[in-house]
Amino acid sequence: MEKAQANAYDKHPELPDLIEKKKENKSSRIVTPEPFDELSSSTRSKVMSKLLKKASSRRSPVPPQRTEEEKEKETKKSETKHDSNASLKKTVEPPTAMTLSSNRPAEEGDRTKSHTEETKAANQNQDSDHVTKVLPNGAKVAIPRGYQSPVMTSDPPKERLQLEWIYGYRGHGQASGSRPQMLASGEIAYFIACTVVLYDREEHRQRHYRQHTASIRCLAVHSAGVIVASGQDCLHAAVGRSDTQAHIRVWRSDTMATLHVIGAGVFQNSVIALSFMPGLDVLATCDNSQNKQLTIWNTADGDLVAKTFISTDVVTQLTFNLRYPETLVTCGKEHLAWWKIYLQTKMIQPLAKPNYEGFLKARYINCARHNQRGDLITGDSNGTVYVWGDGENRITNFVKHGHEGPVLDVLQYKGYLLTAGRDGAVACWTWDRNMDNEGIFKLPESEGGVRSLLMTPPTETSEAGLVLGTTMNSLLGVDLNPTDSPLTGASFDGVPITQGHAGELRAVARIRKSFLGADIVTASGEGTVSKFTSGRKEPVWKLWLKGNSFSCVDCSECGDVLALGTKEGHVLILEIDRSSLAVMELYHRKLTPGMLTALRFSPDESMLAAGTSDRCIHILHLKDREHEEDKRKLESEKEWAYYGILRGHTGQIHSLDWSADRHGDVIRSSTTSPEQKFWDVSRCEEISGENLSDFPWSSATCLLDHKTAGRELNTA
Repeated sequence: MEKAQANAYDKHPELPDLIEKKKENKSSRIVTPEPFDELSSSTRSKVMSKLLKKASSRRSPVPPQRTEEEKEKETKKSETKHDSNASLKKTVEPPTAMTLSSNRPAEEGDRTKSHTEETKAANQNQDSDHVTKVLPNGAKVAIPRGYQSPVMTSDPPKERLQLEWIYGYRGHGQASGSRPQMLASGEIAYFIACTVVLYDREEHRQRHYRQHTASIRCLAVHSAGVIVASGQDCLHAAVGRSDTQAHIRVWRSDTMATLHVIGAGVFQNSVIALSFMPGLDVLATCDNSQNKQLTIWNTADGDLVAKTFISTDVVTQLTFNLRYPETLVTCGKEHLAWWKIYLQTKMIQPLAKPNYEGFLKARYINCARHNQRGDLITGDSNGTVYVWGDGENRITNFVKHGHEGPVLDVLQYKGYLLTAGRDGAVACWTWDRNMDNEGIFKLPESEGGVRSLLMTPPTETSEAGLVLGTTMNSLLGVDLNPTDSPLTGASFDGVPITQGHAGELRAVARIRKSFLGADIVTASGEGTVSKFTSGRKEPVWKLWLKGNSFSCVDCSECGDVLALGTKEGHVLILEIDRSSLAVMELYHRKLTPGMLTALRFSPDESMLAAGTSDRCIHILHLKDREHEEDKRKLESEKEWAYYGILRGHTGQIHSLDWSADRHGDVIRSSTTSPEQKFWDVSRCEEISGENLSDFPWSSATCLLDHKTAGRELNTA
């Protein structure tokens, strides 16, 4: 090998130089690897993803400001483009969905704004185009063709709603302080919810004191008949504000002017009892704290005079002795006590405890009232009435078991004693040693028990009368016998003073052409169905279906057919006879384990849609009776039957509307989700709303609609 290599070098002397050059070139091509190349493939991918994220976050340059010359050039270009594409205007494509969400990036909002302007222009040129609007809460609604949204301003309207009338009175539950009171003006003062109502029976007119911020629990009127004190609950949802704490408002009934707001920060939970000292500007109060704080206030200046604690679980009444004004009596659960008020020394001292002397002691003293002679009259949970004579603490007379249940109020009238019970009876007793019964006056079963008694003075046009407050939240006037026993021949006034509901009221519907003259029908949680006339502001009709808890209602055009839904998922269809007002049940069925939330008759009243809390809509319809015997027996060829069910909603059904066509079978529905859907009832199928958005509808109860844009929907 060496000899061959030497021979090659001899023949070609340049060969050694070529070999050296080749080695030098090879060494110069060697590249040192980068650190990134030495990483594994998985590690390299992770590093690259992080680098790309950083690069994308920095890639948002601010667009440069355009000069006036550039703007003019761009305008000329757009005009030239507009002219060249004029022929394409004839085929405008339908606009896409408008989005009004406020939580998107600014640049996307700018694109939406310009796109919305283009959409408006397209709608003006093409009425056939449909738009789906997305409201701020995410709900989608269809806009009718040719609909022009009104110009909205940010200024609130100058008009304000004015409260005109309130139906009902608070007599349900533990309403110990809910006695109606007579004012010097002849008006009757009573309260419901956050409002004190002053009702003039002669003029059939209401005035309203509306300064309270929570439910009122008690009411008292000064002996002069002008100054009123009303106490309220604490509004726990707004703790920390003085106007929402439990307090008392002292105000004038003639001007409705508030004189003092007292007790904020002193009372706990609520003010449950009030009583004015006869002839003086002194008010006794009790709150619902654990120890039941008894306080005395000077209503002339709003100052606290004295306070102590009663130390009982329940206080039902406070009453001053009319003959001995400095003596105060409190009663409640296993409690009856006499107190002495010392205004000069600003003290409250216990005066006496009851001496039953072998008489039966009840668990609750429900009511107490003094007569002009200074006698204390109490009614208890045993149905017994005791008379404690001349301010003393011993029993001087009694009525044993005068009622089948608790006595809720007592009142002396002339030579008689009137007692009211939860059994729905007002009893009359002679005011003498024997206490003989002189008659009983019964309430209708639908009115429950008698909560309170109020004697109205005679007027130029009427004799003295009696006003009964009921546990079903009604006030009823009673005409008394002026010459004999008050209850002999007594009768109700033709129309209740007011009529309300004792349970939760969720069901309200309008009657278009009622045969009774009513235009409102209501149904509530205690099973009461009522009709009212808003023109005369009077209750017209009432039905109590015990054991039912109604959550929704609808009626036929004349109001003679009622559809009622319950919280237990039942639907009832009732028919009222126009002559006798007798009620007949046409249909009763449990549709769902949940609650019925909406009911709506079709325009021709041949179908009924029932929305439920389980996101379904059930359809009922009138069909021909199959048996001739049933036709003759029921005098009707039609009967209600189940038709089908509509499914597809994601939330509780809130409201329903039928199409206005007399034979229409299209429904629109809205839910608490919120969402809007349209249905073909004949096929029980969901249909698109694009071609139905401009349909005329027989009602407008659906809160979700294109006309509701601009306000937040609260359909819960």
